[in-house]
Amino acid sequence: MKYCESAEGKCNKCISGFELGRDNKCSTSTNCAESDKGLCQTCIDNYYIGLDFKCTSVKHCIKSYEYECIECEEKFYYNRDNKTCFTAEGKYKNCQYGVNEFCLRCNDDFYLNRKDHLCYSNQEKNDFYKCAMTDIPGEKCFVCKEDYYLGIKDFKCSKAEDCDITEDENRCAECRENYCLNVKTGLCVFNYEIDEENKFYYKCKKTNEEGTQCETCIEGYTLDKTGICV
Repeated sequence: MKYCESAEGKCNKCISGFELGRDNKCSTSTNCAESDKGLCQTCIDNYYIGLDFKCTSVKHCIKSYEYECIECEEKFYYNRDNKTCFTAEGKYKNCQYGVNEFCLRCNDDFYLNRKDHLCYSNQEKNDFYKCAMTDIPGEKCFVCKEDYYLGIKDFKCSKAEDCDITEDENRCAECRENYCLNVKTGLCVFNYEIDEENKFYYKCKKTNEEGTQCETCIEGYTLDKTGICV
């Protein structure tokens, strides 16, 4: 029997990480009634199956973790205080997860303003574009959406990692310390160690327009005749 540790005609104990269901099969979920290949398919009465193939007592929940719902169906939000998925309306419109009177996580196209704990669109290309959550005063972005990175100085989100100041959603205008700006790609490249293949990045602050050689060195370094900062 798959995932079963001991059996006497039928499974009575599962291997670590699996639970024995009512069908005497092992799955990764407790309160499972029927499973297939280690994944729960239906739950016992008063429990509901989520997209993660786990059972939760929270109706309209699609993903749970250690008995806690972490994601509800579309147009529902999870109120941790009541441990229930509620219709997302009123102040909880565009909220994905909340507790008491506060929203704690917003839907994908919205960011959480930590001043009023409400969700606002992050689709307009302004200071909160692709932002996931603001600082506590609600004045700057504090966390960006997945695959986006926060500019250390301007607090804007872009796809350029290790950026100080962003140029747009894809490009950096100025990199943080120990990184060189490749002007062609708009990305930041580590410049603290010598890379034999691209030596020109060493101690370089910014490349030329083609991104093929250093144009400006960091403070205290100058370009030599070979185009390396010394």
